[in-house]
Amino acid sequence: MPNWKQFLNIILGKDIDEGKILLIPIVLIILFEFKKDSPSSYPGWIDLVEWGMLSLWNIYQDQNENTKKNKIIKNKIIQIWLNFYVVEFKNILKVQIKCQIIIFQLTFLHQFIF
Repeated sequence: MPNWKQFLNIILGKDIDEGKILLIPIVLIILFEFKKDSPSSYPGWIDLVEWGMLSLWNIYQDQNENTKKNKIIKNKIIQIWLNFYVVEFKNILKVQIKCQIIIFQLTFLHQFIF
């Protein structure tokens, strides 16, 4: 996690442009593809996504001047939030709902078995 935060600080630290903004979801997709297939890796993935999206949101809020460049950066951040973060958030909710259903089923079955 410290490496991810440091990466975000370096990339989004100075001279923000469209390319740097678009790099964040690409890196997240690459990290997702190379994550381990263990149950503990998914919470780590969620944490990476959250830090990435919060970093982008901070950049969005800092774009106060009404310039063409700032409008493009703000637009790209909104697109990332809608097309990447919201979709990923829905996937996270689906996993949580499936887990809750399984826990409910196991609790229900436990009553009849024991």
